[in-house]
Amino acid sequence: MVSFCYLGFLTLSFFAALSDFMFYRIPNALIITILGGVGLKLFLEYPHTDYYFTALIFVITLLSGYLLYAFKVMGAGDAKFLSASILWLTPQDVPSYLVIVSIAGGILSICYIFWHHRIDSLRLNLIKNLKESSLFNQPWMFGTSLQIPFTSAGSDIAWSKTLIPYGVSIFTGSLILVSLYFTQRGL
Repeated sequence: MVSFCYLGFLTLSFFAALSDFMFYRIPNALIITILGGVGLKLFLEYPHTDYYFTALIFVITLLSGYLLYAFKVMGAGDAKFLSASILWLTPQDVPSYLVIVSIAGGILSICYIFWHHRIDSLRLNLIKNLKESSLFNQPWMFGTSLQIPFTSAGSDIAWSKTLIPYGVSIFTGSLILVSLYFTQRGL
């Protein structure tokens, strides 16, 4: 049953990363659903979970994320997504997860700095195709976000830098660690 929880987490994380990639927004509904899944996972793993240490890591991550948001290094949605994703890990996996997310974020940043025009073109085509799709145009999916004006990766005047959807690197770290979780258990 816990394996299905992890698959649900990866599915929700994928949609959070996709939303961040396309719109530079991660809907709070996705974050809340990811947090709700954590509650189910913790309930199913009850005797094997160190709740206090996990809660401490979550709070430290959330506060650190908002500090990065205050200095305009990371978006608020990315901070919430990272904090919610950390709850899916054992405390021992958190350092390696943060290293993986950092490396993926660095690679993503380099790609955006050098190829943001090409990436914007890809994003525009993806949004256009999603607008034509009846499934993704639903309010519960991306429907409301599809009405948001397009934001170019290199056009954020307020931040005066290239916008990076760190939700993609957070998903990458989650995918790698959950894959290792399944591999270690022979699933």
